[in-house]
Amino acid sequence: MDAIAESVLAGGRSLALPRMEGDRLRFAQVESWRNLARGRFGILEPPAAAPEVAFASNDLILLPGVAFDARGGRLGRGGGHYDRAIAALRPTPHRIGVGFAFQLVAHVPVEPCDQRVDAFVCERGVTDCRAGDPRGDSS
Repeated sequence: MDAIAESVLAGGRSLALPRMEGDRLRFAQVESWRNLARGRFGILEPPAAAPEVAFASNDLILLPGVAFDARGGRLGRGGGHYDRAIAALRPTPHRIGVGFAFQLVAHVPVEPCDQRVDAFVCERGVTDCRAGDPRGDSS
């Protein structure tokens, strides 16, 4: 992941990563991969002083998950942190699930509060999930 982050930054683009603040997930600006520190779940995240970012509709957000389906369903780890954080973003950036091919399954159970992904990217390619999205919205 650090190679991707450094490539984004070297290309002059902005990079934001999630940071836990209490029970809320926020996205904060990253200047260098080396500035990250282990957070509450042992995951590297931006320091507390890093400014929160505002997303544009043409931005994209990469989402981890345990499983994904072709309709955009995403199964996380059960905390709902990403779902709540993404639901609060206006405008909504493109949501891209990232994982391995074995994580693309036939069906992921989805609750009304779950945020779907627009696409799933893995080592075998990209699955466009917008056509199968029952919301009928490809935002």
